[in-house]
Amino acid sequence: MEYKESATVELKRILEDDMKTEIVAFLNSYLGGCIYVGVDDNGQLFEMDDEEKDLMESKVINWIRDEAIFPNCSEFVNLSFNEDGVLEIHINPGTEKPYYIKSKGLKPSGVYIRYGRNKSQASHEEINN
Repeated sequence: MEYKESATVELKRILEDDMKTEIVAFLNSYLGGCIYVGVDDNGQLFEMDDEEKDLMESKVINWIRDEAIFPNCSEFVNLSFNEDGVLEIHINPGTEKPYYIKSKGLKPSGVYIRYGRNKSQASHEEINN
């Protein structure tokens, strides 16, 4: 498989906590998207052992189930590992927008929207619409 970033694809070498903002941005978009974890920005694969894969999957599940992202988005986010061993986080657009990082609240620092190939903090107007 060829990996390339686009308006609906984000590549990440490793899973980091700030990736919650990427999930929120896709939930708040009109297209949704997919985050591939284990691939760098050049499309090169980063090998992970089974323990690392289990930890990554558990971490994302905890973000969703423990409501680090609010409102609940579990029905819009699906996880799987593909044939390359890459974690695919498929995110459909949410229906209860705006979604936000619960610890930051429903304000620009907690709400993100995907615009093209980038995510941006939402403005007050975008949050209130």
